[in-house]
Amino acid sequence: ILIHQYIVLQCVALQSAVSMNEVVDIGVNLTHRAFRKHWRNVVQRAIDAGVTKLVLTGTSIQGSEECLGLCQTWFEETGAKNLYATVGVHPHDAKTWNDEQSYAQMKKMLSHPLAVAVKLAVELNMPLFLHEREAHNALVKVLDEAGAGSLPPIVVHCFTGTKVEAMEYIHRGYYIGFTGTICKKERGAPLREMLPSIPLER
Repeated sequence: ILIHQYIVLQCVALQSAVSMNEVVDIGVNLTHRAFRKHWRNVVQRAIDAGVTKLVLTGTSIQGSEECLGLCQTWFEETGAKNLYATVGVHPHDAKTWNDEQSYAQMKKMLSHPLAVAVKLAVELNMPLFLHEREAHNALVKVLDEAGAGSLPPIVVHCFTGTKVEAMEYIHRGYYIGFTGTICKKERGAPLREMLPSIPLER
């Protein structure tokens, strides 16, 4: 796991191939307290609406453990692999990172079959779920050093950068993810303006 200038590399392992017709929600904050009592209903409603897989976002060591716990519980109760999880530390929680303790905890979590280590992503060709904040150049450098042209599929989640940055990601073959920020009147305006330039398949 590499944390560098507010870059968090997170990896999602979807055990079966996802067809172009499937709907996958790649950024679900299901561990939020608002869903604590009825998270199963939330998942079932999503499935009923055609969302075949949901990727829960681990934003801290504790949050990642909670995400994996929900994935495991759902699998044990239903026998279905609808839930997966990222394991990582969100830029907002980077201050909680402890080189030895956090790494050991994440290494243990990443042995779970519903999560996979970033360092194995290139080797196993598993997709990467990336969260970057004002660190475009640093992220590109990290990816170039890590993959050297053999990177797996990549989603730049919660994109809030510039159009130039978005176009570079797309040119590299990455996918772009937008969140609710795009709906905010002022902060989301630049994102809405660039949206027509983003190929639908990206």
